[in-house]
Amino acid sequence: MTTHPSKPLWFTRGLANTICMLAAVGCLTAQELENPSFEEPGSFETQPQGWKVFGDHLRRETTWHPIKSGEALLGYGHWRVTENVPSGIWQQVQGIAKGDEIVFSISVMADACPSDKSPAESIELILESTEDGRQVTVASQKFSVADIPPGAEWQKISVEGKAPTDSLRLMILVTPSASSDRSAALKFDDAELLVTKGS
Repeated sequence: MTTHPSKPLWFTRGLANTICMLAAVGCLTAQELENPSFEEPGSFETQPQGWKVFGDHLRRETTWHPIKSGEALLGYGHWRVTENVPSGIWQQVQGIAKGDEIVFSISVMADACPSDKSPAESIELILESTEDGRQVTVASQKFSVADIPPGAEWQKISVEGKAPTDSLRLMILVTPSASSDRSAALKFDDAELLVTKGS
């Protein structure tokens, strides 16, 4: 899987300005995501409808607080993870056309980590497309969890790219600390997809 160097959180400010300029000329559309705030459960209460989850302890939570909106969020119980393998969640998006400009964002909150423990390593937002029957990375943006201010403030992180085909898969990938003294949770809420239609 291709990754790109991390960008600081202030990168999203420039991205927001770009979105505003695009909206002013009427070429930006809101693409529908299924269950973007993880409100609706799937087959299980901990499985958000419309999303596929893999790995350890990434699940829909209704008792964790604060919640950004609604009554549920996506929670990553880093202290519960026993293996050094990533966990992730993805959704296949409908209605995408080749050449569309994509911005995928989500709000994240990082719990404070005790000084003698280790927070999760990183969060990666990934755009994928299907080419010749296989999934390929269109764009990715990796964020170091250590760079996310801990506490009760939500931070918006984003990735952008252009769809090379008529398919799009959005993915959030969380990598745990390589150390076994893992601690601190991550919370995710209010995923958003903006699409600038290609000419």
